[in-house]
Amino acid sequence: MLVCTLLPALLLSCTKETIDAEIPVVAEIGGEQLTLEDALDKIPPALLNADSARAISQFADQWTAERLWLREAVRIGLHEDPEFLDRAERAREQLLIQYLQETVLRENAAELTVEKEDAQVYYQEHKDKFILNEKFLKIWMISTQTRADAVRAREELMRGIPREKVYEKYHVDSGSQSYHGELFHPLSWLLNDLPFMKTYLENMGRNELSPVLSFQGKYHFIQIMDEKTTDETPDLEWLIETLQGMLQRENSAKILNSFIRSLSLRAESNLEINRMSEDQIRTILNEK
Repeated sequence: MLVCTLLPALLLSCTKETIDAEIPVVAEIGGEQLTLEDALDKIPPALLNADSARAISQFADQWTAERLWLREAVRIGLHEDPEFLDRAERAREQLLIQYLQETVLRENAAELTVEKEDAQVYYQEHKDKFILNEKFLKIWMISTQTRADAVRAREELMRGIPREKVYEKYHVDSGSQSYHGELFHPLSWLLNDLPFMKTYLENMGRNELSPVLSFQGKYHFIQIMDEKTTDETPDLEWLIETLQGMLQRENSAKILNSFIRSLSLRAESNLEINRMSEDQIRTILNEK
């Protein structure tokens, strides 16, 4: 029999009253068990390949600490705190929106594909726009779950650990644009969804690491891999790759915009939307 405890919109924790004796239990707390199978399923392959025993031991430590935090939060009633419930609901809504958008893009994957030939045609049609009148940068960015992970990732990079291994070990999806240091982008295109980090780009030099900064519950830092300054001649090959990425993002935006327009039209036809105009809002504000 499976006994499950549900914390509203955030925590789902399940424990077995009986567990197959053949499955080794790596850690246990209050009847809740971490099996070897669970640990192997959740630990990144790169860590297991480097030292599987150490990776499992460290994961067990992390799992135990998380269980202790969660148990204490429940013990003092934080899972019923109105502010927590409000934040959990907002997080659930954002995850649902993000998941729906990902689903829509997956269902329209064919429209997202941009071949090199498509980018070359675009370049020929808009050649006059491709003069380096601003700095172009290749940047690498990582987002982590905790500040401690970000600090460790930064220290490992400074010790010469390959970026690919550091990324696989620490990176978590933050919902922001990913940058892997492979393509040049104009400064004006970079980190527009993370403006607090964008301010560092203008003053950082090649290979320099930014400080660790927090935004929306995640921790981020960036590194400038390469740069081309104003008035330099762009290399057509990397420019084409950059254009492919840009056109893919434009295609994504078009698909999502079309989808939300269809939802809006459907809601309006069903008389489900009723909102003030900007002039009505301004009038009300002026009367106060």
